Amino acid sequence: MCLPEPCPSTLVLKKATLGLGFVLFALCVAATKADPFSHEIVPFLEEHCYGCHDGDTGKPKGNFDLVSYYTTEDAKGDLDAMLHLRNALHYREMPPHSRDQPTLEARQTVIDWLNRNLFLQPTLGGGMHNPGPPQMRRLTRLEFNNTVRDLTGFDTDVFLFSERLMARRDYYDPSVERLPNELRIHIPEYGSKIPALLQLASLPGDNRAAHGFFNQGDGLNITPLLIKRYLAVASEIVKHEDFGRRARRLASLTGIQPVPSAPQVLRSNQGNDLHLATLNRDFAPVDNIETNASGNSDQTWLFRDQIAEAFDTGLGGTFQHVEKIGSQVPGKGGVIRAVFGRDQEKALLINPTDNLWLVDFSTAHETSPPANIANGSKGLKEFRLDFKLDGVPEDEGILNLGVVVLSRSKGAAGPVTLTARFASSDSISMTEEIGTGAGNDNTFFSWYAPPGDKIVGLEVDGSQFRGDYVLLDDLGIITGKVVAVEQRTPLSNTASKPTPISTSEKVDDHKAFSEFLQRAFRRPVSEVEVEPF
Repeated sequence: MCLPEPCPSTLVLKKATLGLGFVLFALCVAATKADPFSHEIVPFLEEHCYGCHDGDTGKPKGNFDLVSYYTTEDAKGDLDAMLHLRNALHYREMPPHSRDQPTLEARQTVIDWLNRNLFLQPTLGGGMHNPGPPQMRRLTRLEFNNTVRDLTGFDTDVFLFSERLMARRDYYDPSVERLPNELRIHIPEYGSKIPALLQLASLPGDNRAAHGFFNQGDGLNITPLLIKRYLAVASEIVKHEDFGRRARRLASLTGIQPVPSAPQVLRSNQGNDLHLATLNRDFAPVDNIETNASGNSDQTWLFRDQIAEAFDTGLGGTFQHVEKIGSQVPGKGGVIRAVFGRDQEKALLINPTDNLWLVDFSTAHETSPPANIANGSKGLKEFRLDFKLDGVPEDEGILNLGVVVLSRSKGAAGPVTLTARFASSDSISMTEEIGTGAGNDNTFFSWYAPPGDKIVGLEVDGSQFRGDYVLLDDLGIITGKVVAVEQRTPLSNTASKPTPISTSEKVDDHKAFSEFLQRAFRRPVSEVEVEPF
């Protein structure tokens, strides 16, 4: 059977249709190849995901079909699925550990693409919006404190606040460039004060934001009252009497001689032979002292006031007990290290010649519970305490010393002699009869160092005391500058004239201020920026 010849017009139509089909196919392929999702993400999915999540070959695991997402528009149309994919890759939940894992770079490339192209678009099919630039936020009060310290060079906090972990950080010894074998970090008891420029100033606490953070912008509200308070604290800082001397980084701008940095206080690594303590402000706070030793330099009430003033100015305090009550301090090599000073940069080192026992006796009523100093060996009631100051200027020494001898029950009584030793090898001794009864005859002893001298030790002689132990409590010291007699300033000429700054000491104001602005702006500054100041 012969078919009729096709019409030429029909052949042309068929060829045109076939050509158009090829063109459309080519355009589809080109469009697909040009699509970022198909080009960058699909190859990864084919290699690591389609084996379990291909809905075309059966039921995908977890009812999560990834084959249906082939272009960026497909992905934008189902953001929940893309979020699930991103999280599974981010938290290493997929691919399963039993399967071959993609490289870290390949995994991160997919995560970054999803974050950049889907979740940060201005508007998406799922209704998500670009959150925009980060919210402007103020400094928290901790950040404000740290910023002021960084700009000015203060070696203490500006004010007191609970966010600061009150721990000394002088356990690192730079001379050996390592930490001790046994690391002990002293944290003062809750409620105790830490060194600060403004002891009475403060800023309101910051609000908690999501997950308990204090430094998120949406939780750091700014009100006119709060701004006023920040400005008030800033004003108090610059008006403080010690601002010029303690702001070391501003000293070059003002020409004021800054307070020299405290020498590094080195801590011994003797393990259990080192006993840590902190000098306190209150001397004999229980107020159960019944007797003042004859020959005392001060009455109890006056010495209390002097100790409190010395503590506030960083020139003394009261040793009451160490961190670990009930411990023994060896007579050879044992050291009690009690820190004091505005920044706890100083230390009183107490080295006993014989063993000491830091213990709480039920037969005595302490003037500052819970512990006191006793002879470490039963019946050996003669011992000496050698004193040394660490982290202080060379001319600073102990000028005033006070201590309490506790009376005891169970028939313990008799004479006790205490002797203060001075650097000049002189000494002053006082003997008092200590009566029996817990707290019935607590006796206060005190000494002043002679002019030009300092106290370097305390000898205890209880050899005639009836009882196995002599108990000491509240050992208070007041330090100061040791001035030789020939150097003492006449009373008629106590006012000192300020020493003018020599020409060689004058600073380059322009250079100093440029360095300060660079620190404040956290970047190099140009001459144009410096000139207005």
